[in-house]
Amino acid sequence: MKISLFFLWLLHFLPLSVINTLGILVGNLAYLVASQRRRVTLTNLALCFPQWSEANCQRIAKKHFQAFATHILSQGMAWFTPLHQMKKIIHYEHFEYLEEALREGPVIILAPHFFGMDTGGICLAADVNLLSLYARHKNLDIDQQIQRHRLRWGRGKMFSRQEGIRPIVRDLKTGWAFYYHPDLDFGPKESIFVDFFTQQAATVPALARLSKLTQAKVIPSYAYQDYANGRLTIRFYKAWDHYPSDDLTFDTRRMNAFIEQRILEKPELYLWSHKRFKTRPPGESPVYK
Repeated sequence: MKISLFFLWLLHFLPLSVINTLGILVGNLAYLVASQRRRVTLTNLALCFPQWSEANCQRIAKKHFQAFATHILSQGMAWFTPLHQMKKIIHYEHFEYLEEALREGPVIILAPHFFGMDTGGICLAADVNLLSLYARHKNLDIDQQIQRHRLRWGRGKMFSRQEGIRPIVRDLKTGWAFYYHPDLDFGPKESIFVDFFTQQAATVPALARLSKLTQAKVIPSYAYQDYANGRLTIRFYKAWDHYPSDDLTFDTRRMNAFIEQRILEKPELYLWSHKRFKTRPPGESPVYK
């Protein structure tokens, strides 16, 4: 862990354009050697975009690996760069939508798994009282390091998924913002099946439930890295009207539809290497072999 931290600390001194070049090189290598993740990525792309050619899926998959590697190598910036320098790199679009919603009460920021989400969240926690969830690491030292660096500004709160949602509900009701990433496959226990492109995807419907329970407005957001040009952008959208409705499936599909729209803008920046369709509807065969 100490070696990894030292490596990230060294990298944060480099210009982002250099980190981007390194990320392309490392990503190309990872695409060749990480065969399991390559197969997962290609399977996901083929399932979601049956109209695409195999060559196009491979092209997007390679760019995905390059972006993923760049994202990892840039974590030193998020963990060690002074705030005034980060402000020159990270740009908010329509931050006024978030400010307006926060003046009216609690807010849930929908932040899907695009590369830039983690770094953007760390920076955002310097401007907003921000709550977030994370997966607790088995190694206590690594877990403490993750918390310390992600909470480096001293005004955010992190809760592990093992703690459940109660602490989030408590603080949301006092007017905090919750930076929420519900777009992974968390298994069948708490999920419902709704459309995600051409597939039925096991999706946690907690966004609508939390919004209803806490009377929080939902502000969709989209963080995407463009380190070749030395910037990362977080784009905010207007709070959803008439959300949640009385139809949980409809509300959950609305979330997936928003994510689909953003994916179509920059498909390589979404987390395709995650087994998004590991949980299958009853009677359907596994897709990852």
